[in-house]
Amino acid sequence: MRSGDYTLILASYYPKNTERTKAFCQRFVNSKKIVVCNSPDVRLSDFDNSWTALHGSNHAGEFSAWQEGLNWSLEHSPKPRYGYIFVNDTVNSHRKFSHIRFHFFKSCIKQNIKHAVGFTDKLHKGETFSIYGLSGDRWMSTYCFYLGNEAIEKIDFTVNSELVHQQQGETVDDSIFPSSMSNNLKKRLEEWLFGGGWYKSKQCVENYSDVAKFKARAIVNEKMLSLRLLNKGIEIHSAMNQAPRLFVRLDNFLEKLHTKKNG
Repeated sequence: MRSGDYTLILASYYPKNTERTKAFCQRFVNSKKIVVCNSPDVRLSDFDNSWTALHGSNHAGEFSAWQEGLNWSLEHSPKPRYGYIFVNDTVNSHRKFSHIRFHFFKSCIKQNIKHAVGFTDKLHKGETFSIYGLSGDRWMSTYCFYLGNEAIEKIDFTVNSELVHQQQGETVDDSIFPSSMSNNLKKRLEEWLFGGGWYKSKQCVENYSDVAKFKARAIVNEKMLSLRLLNKGIEIHSAMNQAPRLFVRLDNFLEKLHTKKNG
């Protein structure tokens, strides 16, 4: 593969993650790299000239960063040969993105170059869920995912779903999750957000109006991105589904060790 096969867009928040995240992104050797800094604590000068570094608005967290990076790329750069890789700078801090995971992620992209690739999750027993009238049975976790050119085009080059659905007249400003969200998904997300599943769950309980609502917007955005893709006929492939069981078990073991070490 050649340079320019992919465009990688990184949402950066935490200076402590900068070096580790840069090293992770450099493993995608055949990509143009854009970083959108969503915090004044992250300096553009921390990224050398192999990166295009931009200031982000942080209006919608990582999703506004990815959208702003994508918009810049569409205006100023040639279209990548295959598609776009989106990375959050927590990719290697709250979980272990092992060499196993990296290998199968890249392999799955090559096999599904026009579609979407990530690390998927489902409700119990694969139940269907819905938001804003769209329904599906799975979503991609958005700490690291890929969208092929065809997938990007099908969703009108918009990864920040708030830009699409804020015109619906329903927002999360008055409640944590929109009223159109199905109860099964709402229950799962409330347990995760407030019950200790997220590393800032305690802050959500103590500072309900600020921390919880901002994170809830990102959660809805994550689910809406997958629903929009599915409803446009774009396939969502889970990178680890093609991995032999032994590799999956080893990856899960490494994940548990990382979680135990880092809290």
